[in-house]
Amino acid sequence: MAFVNGYDYDVFISYAHADNEADALGEAWVSVFVQNLQTALEQRSGQVGQIKFYYDNTNLQGNHPLEEILRNVTRSATFVAVCSPTYATREWTRDELRTFVGAGEPTRLFAIERIPLYGSDRYPDPLNDYHRIPFWQKDQVEADIALPITPQLNAQLYYARVHKLAEQIRGQLMQMRERAPAPQPAAMPRMAAFAQVSPAPGVSSPQPARAQQATASAPVPAAAAGGMRPVVVAQVTEDLEYEREQLVSYLGQFNIPVLPAEPYPQGGNDFRAAVAADLAGAGTFVQLLGPVSPRKTRDLPEGYLVAQNDLAVQAGVKIVKWRSPTLDLERVMDKDYKAQLLGETVIMTGFESFKAEVVRLATPPPPPVPHDDAVVFVNADIPDQNLAESVFKTLRDKKMPVILAQPHGTAKEVREDLERNWRECGAVILVYGQANPFWVRNQIMLYTRLKSTRRAPPKPFRLLYAPPEDKPPVGVALPEVDEVDCREGLTPERVDQLLSGIA
Repeated sequence: MAFVNGYDYDVFISYAHADNEADALGEAWVSVFVQNLQTALEQRSGQVGQIKFYYDNTNLQGNHPLEEILRNVTRSATFVAVCSPTYATREWTRDELRTFVGAGEPTRLFAIERIPLYGSDRYPDPLNDYHRIPFWQKDQVEADIALPITPQLNAQLYYARVHKLAEQIRGQLMQMRERAPAPQPAAMPRMAAFAQVSPAPGVSSPQPARAQQATASAPVPAAAAGGMRPVVVAQVTEDLEYEREQLVSYLGQFNIPVLPAEPYPQGGNDFRAAVAADLAGAGTFVQLLGPVSPRKTRDLPEGYLVAQNDLAVQAGVKIVKWRSPTLDLERVMDKDYKAQLLGETVIMTGFESFKAEVVRLATPPPPPVPHDDAVVFVNADIPDQNLAESVFKTLRDKKMPVILAQPHGTAKEVREDLERNWRECGAVILVYGQANPFWVRNQIMLYTRLKSTRRAPPKPFRLLYAPPEDKPPVGVALPEVDEVDCREGLTPERVDQLLSGIA
């Protein structure tokens, strides 16, 4: 019995045997892939030894019992096509695919691609318009050559793709098991038990169905209901698939909803409609750019990258793009694409820093703290402590919550206390009297570094120029910083100006 009631097998592997010939290292690609997929699927489902695969690793001969294999196709809960140029031309792989799709359950079909097709070559329906998880990448030296990824060649990307497929299949199997009736006598029609099965969330489905849904309003993930608007992570070139998956996973750790929920259809009008539907409910559009120029087609002459960018501009969402600072622009021959790489929304930084920036942009700021309840931070260096204590006493006497910088203690204690106050204060008075101007500059720069971690900017933020009168200017100007000149002394009028909006 398979894990899903009513079937003999949970997963049927359909492939061309030429794709399983041993390579120079003696590895048979499909056999290794099936072994890794089965392990990943069992681990992710918690059903070690319970998931049954049908994988025929014998070469088909003229007298091979093809009818028996086709019967096993109909006895399998899901079907995985290992696509390649060879798969597209072999009659028996077409027969397997035709038999499975003919059973009326296309939502249980999954596809990967070991090697892409060339030019105008096509896969048999419905694979040509189906999302195929790519198990190949462009060679870094010969950019026009696609190489199958293996545990030896880019292990990180290989295992990320294996687990991505395993998770999709797991979702489908779990839903089918929950909805399948108890085992029935053999005489009952096998397919009747699955008349009500619908695809599990996140499971690959035929692209035409995705395209039809795109014209309707895009479903907003549940997390968006709390004010978190989805992030659209654009379709990327094959060389950036791993980075895209890293970003999507990272956003998930912060409960940030990500679109698309499934890969976009690869036809011009359908693609545009699907992207536009997702952008309609999104707050941020993220695009990853690499050295490989994106493909252009007759029905999408501007290319997939530009089409997504143009739609994001029309939708009015925040746009942020990334490229590696090590990317050599001299190697980019496409002038239009090079212009994209030089765009003003492109961030050139390490990828970890970029992921953090996307989280910051996608996270809505909390409501501002009412000034009446905001703690006032009076910050001063040791030479100006007497003046700072005078300001502290004035605010305390007015029953205002106030905290005074503490310059005494270990370097670590002073630093941690200072950074905590800069992050959590509601208003700031920064005293510049006898202190070194570089100390004041450093305080303002520390604030700018910590600003992104605050709930809201301090209101107000006052830079108090105190005696002595003759001192160099700080030489730093921020829009949120108001300067109050009290170099001639803290007169009552100057005190009122200093405390305006605070007390």
